[in-house]
Amino acid sequence: MAEPTPQPSRRTDARREDNAKTMRAGWQLMGVGWEFGSQVVAGLLLGWGIDWLFNTRPWGLVIGPICGLAVGMWTFIRRAMAIDRSLGTPKPPPGGWREPPKDEEPPADEDADTDDRPREGRP
Repeated sequence: MAEPTPQPSRRTDARREDNAKTMRAGWQLMGVGWEFGSQVVAGLLLGWGIDWLFNTRPWGLVIGPICGLAVGMWTFIRRAMAIDRSLGTPKPPPGGWREPPKDEEPPADEDADTDDRPREGRP
């Protein structure tokens, strides 16, 4: 007789859902990166076109990418913050957040005087 297959627990389902959510956010951020790069290239091409039309070389090639960079950064930050908000804040573990124990003092280094570096007054 075949044994029944175990059903995934709620904990496993929640972990899978969190992993899927994180994976989606990663792909979205990768898309935001591509969008940022394309905006810089668009600014470069726009500046080149302005230089070609109005014979203002090299100012279009200088100002165009700078404008593309500014627009790209603004879009990147805005979209990255939206993706971060969609992930939500992490929930504390069941026992709450714990601070790591603080040691009184670090252990003394026994070999502190066996330094091989030359010092003043030392042969």
